[in-house]
Amino acid sequence: MAENPNIKMRASAAGEKAKNDQLHGALSKWASDDMKFHAQSGFKLPSQEDFKFLCSGPLVDVWKYVTKHVKSVQTAQLVKGNVELQRRIVEPCRSEDAEERERRQALRQHRSRVARNLAQARGDLAQLRRELGHATQELAAAG
Repeated sequence: MAENPNIKMRASAAGEKAKNDQLHGALSKWASDDMKFHAQSGFKLPSQEDFKFLCSGPLVDVWKYVTKHVKSVQTAQLVKGNVELQRRIVEPCRSEDAEERERRQALRQHRSRVARNLAQARGDLAQLRRELGHATQELAAAG
């Protein structure tokens, strides 16, 4: 059974129209909420019909991009501030981690020195015991 291409095109066009109807609402919301564009000093917010007209032409993809990615200066500053605050919170943790790594490395080096000194002391003790044993034998033989 062959599909009718005209039906497919009408369904696609209907879907696009529904998306564009949603887009004009999103664009209106973006203008008023995100960009804080309100009627003041002689300017008025465009009507819903104006937004529908803007979202019906070849710039639909541009308006989709704008509503999704473009933010007000205040929002951008807020995001930057949040990122900076997060960096300042995380940075001391990282430096503490670095300090902790340095402290552990210093302790490992100290443990290695102590282990070498202990091995040297045990070797010296064994040598002294041998010498003491020889000296005790010589005294016993002489006496």
